[in-house]
Amino acid sequence: MNRSEYTVRVKRARLWADIAYGVIAISLMLLLSYIGYKWFPQIQALSLIFRDPAMPLANDRFYGAIGGLLISFFLIPSMLLPLLVVIWVHRRLGFNCPHCGASLTILKRDNHVLQHGSCCKCHLSVLARDADEQSPVGLR
Repeated sequence: MNRSEYTVRVKRARLWADIAYGVIAISLMLLLSYIGYKWFPQIQALSLIFRDPAMPLANDRFYGAIGGLLISFFLIPSMLLPLLVVIWVHRRLGFNCPHCGASLTILKRDNHVLQHGSCCKCHLSVLARDADEQSPVGLR
């Protein structure tokens, strides 16, 4: 594989990984927020208070704890679980090192691969040299 083919694979893997992350994260956030709203009647009462600012809040600490639990148990997993799909997309559509199997398209590893032509983990060559790189400097 040469550098231009590698660049095309990186762009394709990143595009589909970004699309998959966005769709899954938003879907999970909506689904988990709906489940939390239906399971916890305190959240329903809290949403009514937010609709009417003149209504007094009976127990600030209780509602604050419920809000914290919602964020920690519902919204954080909906942001972290889609990362598994991103890793899967990079494994399927991206490029893996033929020697050690490390993904060479995820994170910012593509910069290292394009600069050095080698894997960031095992440091073995993964990209074929282009024709202009193989010719001596005086013959270009």
